[in-house]
Amino acid sequence: MALVRSGTAGDREEAAGALWNLAYDAANRVAIAAAGAIPPLVALVTNGAAGGQEAAARALADFTSDDEQNEVAVVVFEDGGLAALVELVANGTAGAQEHAARALGNLACELCFGDIWLRL
Repeated sequence: MALVRSGTAGDREEAAGALWNLAYDAANRVAIAAAGAIPPLVALVTNGAAGGQEAAARALADFTSDDEQNEVAVVVFEDGGLAALVELVANGTAGAQEHAARALGNLACELCFGDIWLRL
């Protein structure tokens, strides 16, 4: 995760892509999120180069899918991920917009149907 935080633009994009690949497995999603991967991904969506933003949005979309305990959704929400993803939908590349929209859709399901709003 150090590369997602402070690597070169290419390193950050590749690291976000690696996290996306690992996020395919639900157990990995929880472990990686618990290890602190979500805040650097949100930061990459906010301040990264176009490729990094797209990779981070794609990773966040997978991290927020099937989030049964709403753990990831809470972290994304608390770290400003909603605003970052909305901004990316408005001003990102076509690929980044697609992944950001999917992440927002996942968050909407988790935030509404997961009763997470009761904890915020």
